[in-house]
Amino acid sequence: MPAEFYSRFLVHRFAMIDVIMSLLRRRKPIAPAPFILYQQHEEADIHGPPFRELTDCPQSVLSFLVKISILASDAELENDDRFAGAYQLETTMRDSPCLSETSSQDDHLSTLNAYFY
Repeated sequence: MPAEFYSRFLVHRFAMIDVIMSLLRRRKPIAPAPFILYQQHEEADIHGPPFRELTDCPQSVLSFLVKISILASDAELENDDRFAGAYQLETTMRDSPCLSETSSQDDHLSTLNAYFY
């Protein structure tokens, strides 16, 4: 990740835009799945300007949105497999320690559910 504030801010914003556009256009995000902001890591809100401060969204929510986008846009999956993957992802979200630390866990899960369902 870039060390300078504006560079970091732009990377975070473009990652958010990429994920939101992928959900709106029903396609996979342009950035590859192993992109650092698309992976869950606790250090995202510790080093440099916090991800949550720059985007008003916890980094763990962004990583789940990426997984939802990839799952929803995969044309090769049958509906049963897609629903099984969605159920597994929802279970993972509910058990996630990253979301359970926040006071508004239900708000974050409601936002994610609204995007997917």
